[in-house]
Amino acid sequence: MTDSTAGDSQLVDRLLKSSARQSYDPDVDIDWDAPEV
Repeated sequence: MTDSTAGDSQLVDRLLKSSARQSYDPDVDIDWDAPEV
């Protein structure tokens, strides 16, 4: 992996984690493994 690719990967990880922290709502979270009702 080149330095820029490693840096890009770290940037992507950081942005995804930040986005999840800002927008995650456990009351609206979907349990995809739960049986249908």
